[in-house]
Amino acid sequence: MRAIFARIDADEIARQMDLAFRELPNYTRFVAEDPTDRGHPAIRWNVALILRWLADGVSPDESMISELHEVVRVRATAAEPMHEGLLVYRAGVRIMWNVLLDAATDSERALLLEEADILWSYLELVINAFAQAYADEQDAPHTVGERRAGTLLDRLCARGPITVDDRERAEFLGFDLAGPHRPFVARLAGATTAQHIGLARRLRSQGVLATTEGGQIAGLCAENFDWTAQLDDPRLLLACDRPTERSRLAAALESLRMLVGFADDAGLTGVVTVRDFLLHLLLAQSPEIADDIVDRVFGGLGGVEHADLAATLRCLAANGFDRGATAAELIVHRNTVLYRIQRIQKLNGLDLQNPMDQNLVCLAILWTQIKPRISPGL
Repeated sequence: MRAIFARIDADEIARQMDLAFRELPNYTRFVAEDPTDRGHPAIRWNVALILRWLADGVSPDESMISELHEVVRVRATAAEPMHEGLLVYRAGVRIMWNVLLDAATDSERALLLEEADILWSYLELVINAFAQAYADEQDAPHTVGERRAGTLLDRLCARGPITVDDRERAEFLGFDLAGPHRPFVARLAGATTAQHIGLARRLRSQGVLATTEGGQIAGLCAENFDWTAQLDDPRLLLACDRPTERSRLAAALESLRMLVGFADDAGLTGVVTVRDFLLHLLLAQSPEIADDIVDRVFGGLGGVEHADLAATLRCLAANGFDRGATAAELIVHRNTVLYRIQRIQKLNGLDLQNPMDQNLVCLAILWTQIKPRISPGL
C-alpha cells in the first residue's frame, strides 16, 4: 500500500476533487477562498485521513472524528441540504478509489480490493456524522423558524385550504395570513447560506414570511412592507411582485427566482423588476418555443463546416445587423460578409433585412446564453 501511495500526490487528489465538486450543487462551502490554493483545506484533511487509514489500518481516533463532526455541523447550521453534502463525500470516495486504481499495478490492485472496505467504513463514518449533526440542528430555534416558514410558504403556494396547523405556523412566525401578500425573492451578493439565514430570521421578526433557499431567500411580505433598511446593504438584490392572489403565488415566485438569477448573472444589486429582463423571462417561461426559435435560426448552421456562418450571424446581431461594422469586427472584406449572409439565408430561410427575422435571431442568441441557467447541464 505504501508503494502505491508513493506514486500519488495528496494535493493533486484534492485538486481533482475540488474541480469535480464544482459541478455539484451547493459546493460553495468547499470552494477555497484563495484561488491559488490547491483544493480546500477540508478536502485535503479528508484525503489525508483516508490515506492514513489505508496505510496504517488504524481507524480515526476521537479527535479526528470530532473534527469531521465540526465540518459537517457547519453545513447543518448553514441549512445546506443533507443529501447534497453526502453527494460531495460520495463523489470524493469515488475519485479517491479511481486515483488509487490508476496508481496501482495489476498485482497491487488485488491488494487494493482487500482494503476497499476501509473506504466504505469512512463513508459510513461520514453518514453517521451527518445524521448526528443534522439531528442536533433540528431543535435549534432558527431551524424551527426556517422549517415552519418553508412549510407555510409551500402550503400557501399549493392553494389548499388553510388548516389549523397553518394558522399555528403563521402565529408562531408572527405572519398575518389575511394578506394581501407580495411575493419576493432576495439575494445577498457573495454571502454565505448562513448569512442568508440571518437575513431571513430578521425579516421574520418583522412579520415577513421568509425562508432560505440555499443562496437566496423567498417569501411573502405585506403590501406596505418597507424594504429601506434591508436595501441599505449594498449586497442586496431584491425582486418583489405586486400583491398576488394565492392562485398565482407559485408562478409568481418562480418568475422572481428566475429574475433574480438573471440579475445576479448581470452583476446587479438593488431592486430589479420584470421590466429589466422581459425577454429573458419570456423565453424562460416558454422553453419549448424558445428551442424552436433556436432551431429556426441555427438549425441549418450546425457542424464545423458552418462555424464561420454561425459566428458571422452572431456578430451581425451584436452589431445591429450593420454589415460594415460586422466586417470590421471579423476583420474580413465587406463582400465576404455579404456572401456569408446569402449562404445563411439560403440555409435557414431567413431574410436578415426583415426586422421580424432579425428579432428571431436576437431571441435565439439570447436563449442559447440563458438556457444553461434554466436547464443546468444542457
